Amino acid sequence: MKCALVTGGSRGIGNAICEKLSQDSDYHILINYYSNKEEAENTLEKVIANGATGEILKFDVANFEEVQSVLTEWQEANPDAIVEAIINNAGITKDGLFMWMSFEDWSSVINTSLNGFFNVTNFFMQKMLRNKYGRIVNIV
Repeated sequence: MKCALVTGGSRGIGNAICEKLSQDSDYHILINYYSNKEEAENTLEKVIANGATGEILKFDVANFEEVQSVLTEWQEANPDAIVEAIINNAGITKDGLFMWMSFEDWSSVINTSLNGFFNVTNFFMQKMLRNKYGRIVNIV
């Protein structure tokens, strides 16, 4: 089973990416979300309505241990699955003037947008290299 993982796949751009993948590819779509299960379920319904398959994976991309745990559990439950595409779309904004941005806000943006890329991509990188195939798209 060939898969595409879309982080932040439940809403906005991630939702649109999942929907487009379900129309234009034969990937089993892994829809990652962190806080809005209802929107993730709505995205999965759209994927299935387009004739594709998919599933929902809940984890915080900024949390290395959680990413490792959830993806390891998923991989063990799906030993024949190959993630060929990773779309690192998860991100947050803390809009406002930089001079009033707190260090905590800055850290949460960096942890989700940049460390999230590392945490997810790092899990699959050796597998992609072993398969001599893979696509990684980063959206920040």
